[in-house]
Amino acid sequence: GEQREAFVTQLRLAAELQRPAIIHCVRAYGAMLDVLSNEPLPPTLVMHAYGGSVEIARSLLRLPSRLYFGFAGSSARVKRVPDVVAFL
Repeated sequence: GEQREAFVTQLRLAAELQRPAIIHCVRAYGAMLDVLSNEPLPPTLVMHAYGGSVEIARSLLRLPSRLYFGFAGSSARVKRVPDVVAFL
């Protein structure tokens, strides 16, 4: 849909300009990973307030970009965050 198109456009622009992309994803990790796996990527991706699973984090780490994870204070309420932090 419209949000996916905007995400793809922003990723392509970041890749073209060799600038980082900061990504905040909520309940759409599969769709996000699909886009990131099939589009040109910028040199750096920052996962802002990451709340996804260890499995998604593992898949993200396989991408050719440098990857950084941030966690919001409210993320501590998400039960899987400690497992992701331990994995990273």
